[in-house]
Amino acid sequence: MNQRVEVIRVRVSEENADEFVRRRPAVDADVRALAGCLGSQVIHVVGDEWLVLVYWDSQETVEAAQQITAGMTIITDWLKLASQFISFHTGELRYTSLG
Repeated sequence: MNQRVEVIRVRVSEENADEFVRRRPAVDADVRALAGCLGSQVIHVVGDEWLVLVYWDSQETVEAAQQITAGMTIITDWLKLASQFISFHTGELRYTSLG
């Protein structure tokens, strides 16, 4: 398994939470058009803390996508709904029982 996962932690205020989720499908439409994107998940952890997981088929495709997505206004506009950007990491998927 060579899949990679981008793990993004953000804080989203309660008043922006619904809009944060509502806008994600438009972001996904653009991101999923990039080679190697397998999909994403948005997870409300607790309080104002959220996780966004974006799955990629390889290290090469995630690196190429990161060069493109860094300048995508649909993503930067969506992230402006977050009150704090906590962290961003890319990890290697070692085990899954999903799908």
